[in-house]
Amino acid sequence: MPKFMDHHKIAAPAPPAMLKQIADGIKAGKADPKTKVKALYYVESKSDGYCITDAPDAKAVHAYHEGMGIKLAGGDVTEVKTAV
Repeated sequence: MPKFMDHHKIAAPAPPAMLKQIADGIKAGKADPKTKVKALYYVESKSDGYCITDAPDAKAVHAYHEGMGIKLAGGDVTEVKTAV
């Protein structure tokens, strides 16, 4: 399955419930049943969030984030061709 990296601006740290949802998904190694997106990593800085996911396509990455209340812009998702 293709890998994608996305970036989104954040006004404040992610809420604990959202971080738990992401962490639980990563630990379980299972894809979200609705979007088929599997979260691999989440990194957060003071004003930015970054995710690396396995996903069928960029549209699924957008839907996955929208399910958590995060609206990604058109250029916020990039397919990753090489990961080591």
